[in-house]
Amino acid sequence: MLRAAGIPVAVILAGGDGVKSDTLNALSSWLDPRGVDTNVFGTALLPDPKRPRFAPYFEALPAAGRIGLFCGSWYSPIVAGRLQGSISSKQLKFELERVVSFERMLADSGMLVLKFWLYLDEAAQRARLKALSENRQTRWKVSKDDWKRLETYDRYTPVLDEVTRASDAPHARWHVVDAADDRYRNLAVGKIALAAMREALERSPAAQRADPTPAVQPRQDRLANVDLSKRLSLESYERKLPRLQGELRELSRLAFEQERSAVLVFEGWDAAGKGGSIRRMTEALDARQFRVIPVAAPSDEERAHHYLWRFWRQVPRDGRITIFDRSWYGRVLVERVEGFATEAEWRRAYDEINEFELHLVSHGTALVKFWLHLTPEEQLRRFSEREVVPWKQHKLTPDDWRNRERWQYYLAAVNDMLAFTDRPPQAGWHVVPANDKRWARVAVIEAVCERLRASLGNAKRRAA
Repeated sequence: MLRAAGIPVAVILAGGDGVKSDTLNALSSWLDPRGVDTNVFGTALLPDPKRPRFAPYFEALPAAGRIGLFCGSWYSPIVAGRLQGSISSKQLKFELERVVSFERMLADSGMLVLKFWLYLDEAAQRARLKALSENRQTRWKVSKDDWKRLETYDRYTPVLDEVTRASDAPHARWHVVDAADDRYRNLAVGKIALAAMREALERSPAAQRADPTPAVQPRQDRLANVDLSKRLSLESYERKLPRLQGELRELSRLAFEQERSAVLVFEGWDAAGKGGSIRRMTEALDARQFRVIPVAAPSDEERAHHYLWRFWRQVPRDGRITIFDRSWYGRVLVERVEGFATEAEWRRAYDEINEFELHLVSHGTALVKFWLHLTPEEQLRRFSEREVVPWKQHKLTPDDWRNRERWQYYLAAVNDMLAFTDRPPQAGWHVVPANDKRWARVAVIEAVCERLRASLGNAKRRAA
């Protein structure tokens, strides 16, 4: 029934060593294995230290209609870091606020989040590890780390209690289950999960799609203040471009050596010159260091996940550069204007996007976002040129003409996007006048160089 309703479920198991795996196996045996994904995460502070910490967790989230079982989760590195002393009280509060926001985003998207703390007191934990170790068929379940954690039990339990209290929210409650008796524990977890799944199925159906062109007024008309008269002569362009490309190549080399990643986001009007700007930039980069991700309509697999899922999968490792030709901002642009997202969905997307980008910049990723802006008249001139020039005809599609007819709706959406997601200096928007392609290309590379210099400077200060 969950599969038919398209409801994803995430079941998180935390708590006593030696009981999480047994409960995981019990749940797995009760469920249809064709609809279950099992995920095991350890307690290392960073599951993949060369990517933002939430990347592997987001990638492991279940698709619509599937159940994800998590033995260890996004809580594991937080608890481990707190025990090791690498996370202070202030940092703990910040990390848990991010977790609460993360889980709220999942719940808002329709995911059922079930969290279980399988509780064992110290005596029961010691007895369980001893019994498992003495049985030749189960001793493999007990590791040296399990015994080490038992020796810090008096510290571990208060930390886990602190974490669960701070992250217990209506959209993702913690369920504390006495785990001393195997049959009671598994049955209790199963009953709670079953009741929650039934409740999820009984809720009202998804909201109706919003009007395809909602008339929402932007906070401010930022685009009206863009100076579109800026021009760059051919002579200046041919002098500036090679110099900037050389600087970009050197900065990208240093970023690779210092393991500083970068994410470059290109948004803008159709025919504004995104492709040309990207091409002039990549000419200066080592092809082994970067990837360009052209973003089109999501695939069936991508539609079955949260809309940010496909972008988390493309987050670069340290030292690499990922360039997005269109991006996650499609949720508040094309999906808003065309009615592919409900009004509730695209309105809450501003906060979800801000949180996503916070994960990137907190990891140390240099984030640069561009909106390439031009006039309707210049766009029409370029469309007309593409119609008659053979090697440009492939660039013009019926969607381009249809989008042009909705210019005013997109204009409102862009202004809202800039108002709600412009957070300089780490995640600010660069609105680039693009009536003149030469000016735009130089401005883009200048902005990327500036951000990379700042990122490398921050890295040196942290190292010092």
